[in-house]
Amino acid sequence: MANSTIIARLEKLADEFEAGRASLDTLANELVGHAEALERMDYHRIKEAQSVQAQLSMAIEQHRARDVDTGVLLGWLRNWIKALPGDVA
Repeated sequence: MANSTIIARLEKLADEFEAGRASLDTLANELVGHAEALERMDYHRIKEAQSVQAQLSMAIEQHRARDVDTGVLLGWLRNWIKALPGDVA
């Protein structure tokens, strides 16, 4: 799958989460899968996504999802998406 397609899916996920149409659980579950599917993905970026996913999963499991600062999360996600590699030529 082309990186542009995966990036579009991540952008849609961010938009859906911001609009309240995707849950924190959905975001946590889909983030790493998309990150690992990208070509030429920097190892550090994958580990960053895995770390965020682990923190979100822990908050959900501990019934502390309400404590997650969604504004900070969305800001991180959108900046993370902007730094992703484009399609491989």
